[in-house]
Amino acid sequence: MSTGLEDAWQNLRLTADEEQVVIVDDADDNTDELISLCLLGKLHTQCSFNPKATKSVFCNIWKPSKELVIRDLDSNLFAFQFFAASDRDYVLNEGPWAFDGSLLLLKQMTGLEVPVEVEFSTACFWVKAYDVPDKKQTISFARILASHIGEFVSYDDATVFGIDKVLCFRVDIDISNPSRRGIYIKVDDRQMWIRFKYVKLPDFCCGCGKLGHVLAGCNSVQIVEDDPNLQYGSWLRPLLSTDNSTNMIIDATTVINPGPEAFKRDEHALNIWDDRWLPRPTSFHPITPKTDAWADLKVSDLIDHNMACRHESLIR
Repeated sequence: MSTGLEDAWQNLRLTADEEQVVIVDDADDNTDELISLCLLGKLHTQCSFNPKATKSVFCNIWKPSKELVIRDLDSNLFAFQFFAASDRDYVLNEGPWAFDGSLLLLKQMTGLEVPVEVEFSTACFWVKAYDVPDKKQTISFARILASHIGEFVSYDDATVFGIDKVLCFRVDIDISNPSRRGIYIKVDDRQMWIRFKYVKLPDFCCGCGKLGHVLAGCNSVQIVEDDPNLQYGSWLRPLLSTDNSTNMIIDATTVINPGPEAFKRDEHALNIWDDRWLPRPTSFHPITPKTDAWADLKVSDLIDHNMACRHESLIR
């Protein structure tokens, strides 16, 4: 239908009045600040979803200090109007974000674009590079690695030298490409493989390695989930988040099965209020008072296992 309208527009003959160009002086406009605080967002998914639930989830996760207005611009296009730069920056810098496993793509508005024509082609991820030699744990080497994944954004200079030999950097990645699993490097005539893992990696296809769909919906690869020839897997996600409070919760679940008798229970059965599960020697319970609304909350409810991070709406 849009093609027909475009063809019709090409055939229109403008009058002399219609051909005149009006110069608009926006010096007195007071909209620049509001536009600078607005983000365009799109869910990278082939599946249907509930827009109302999507907006509710992001409001609960982001917890802005000031008001947040979310408008539907199209069937899968949103405008997120913030009223504080700190709220906007938090969303831009602490991503990526996802709803029901689908990646939320974000772009900052300029006020001159046509929202439905905006191309969402990249997303920012923290990448962990493993088995990096100590002398190569530098920002310059991070830039080299990032250039083979996407566009370098920033570097975590708090990387701790140790047995894991992990280098962390943030990269703007073209989402149309498969997730790169690693890279061969040569140092002092020695060739070695550097493994990549992606923090908060949402749902992706274990067949083709691309975001936006899962294996069951892949049109490129005909393969089943338990096939040993799958080229991608959950190992593309780091085992633990860099967030300390998240680590504490996920660490707690890892001692449930192999740990003391008190912990030998499934995390889906452990009640966070009544059972001894948290590695806090004095109580083994959270410090938050029990509430009736969440009386039946289980340990498994606190964790997004696919993304190895906490559910922000439940944990602060």
